[in-house]
Amino acid sequence: MPNLRFAAPKERRVAIITGGARGIGRASALRIAEEGRDIVIADLLDKGPDVVQEIEALGQKALFIKTDVTDEAAVQAMVTQTVEHFGRLDILVCCAGILGKEAPFLEQSVAQFEKVLRINLFGVYHAHQAAIPHMLKGGWGRCVTITSGARFGATNQVPYGVSKGAVWSLVAALGNAYPKENVFINGT
Repeated sequence: MPNLRFAAPKERRVAIITGGARGIGRASALRIAEEGRDIVIADLLDKGPDVVQEIEALGQKALFIKTDVTDEAAVQAMVTQTVEHFGRLDILVCCAGILGKEAPFLEQSVAQFEKVLRINLFGVYHAHQAAIPHMLKGGWGRCVTITSGARFGATNQVPYGVSKGAVWSLVAALGNAYPKENVFINGT
C-alpha cells in the first residue's frame, strides 16, 4: 500500500472517522492508524469499542464516542470531546451513511427520503461545521467524504442517490473554500 501521509509531517495527528465502527469507516480508521494517527470512532454502533481495541493493537491511541450524526449538538459535542481528549483535530473522514430502502421512486416515502438525507447529507454537513474551525485554528486539516456513483442517478435508490449527489456538491463547494488556510476538503 502507498504511504498515506496526508501531506503531513510524521507528527502525531488526530482523525475522526464518522461511521468508523464497520465497513469502509472501520477500514479507513485502521489504515489511518497504521500511518501513525490517533483515531476517534464516531458511530452509533456498539462495535466501536472493538475497533478501538484494533487501533490500540497497532500502537495508536483511540477513542469511541457514540454519536448520532443527524444530531448537530451531538456532533459538536463529539468534536469538542475529541479536542479536549487529544488536544487537536487534524483529519475528518465522513463514512457514516445508509443505503435506505431499495424500491422504485413511487414506493419511497417522504419519511424514508428524509431519514436517508439526515444521515448521509446532514451528517456530513454537521461534521464539517464542527471540525473545520479547529482545523483552521491549527493551520492544517484534511477532510475526506465517501460518496458514491449513485450520485449520478440510482433508479431504485432515489433517496440514496440524491443524498450522495448533494454530498458531492457540498464537498466540491467546501473544497474551494479553505485551501489558502491549508485545510483541504474532498470526496471520493
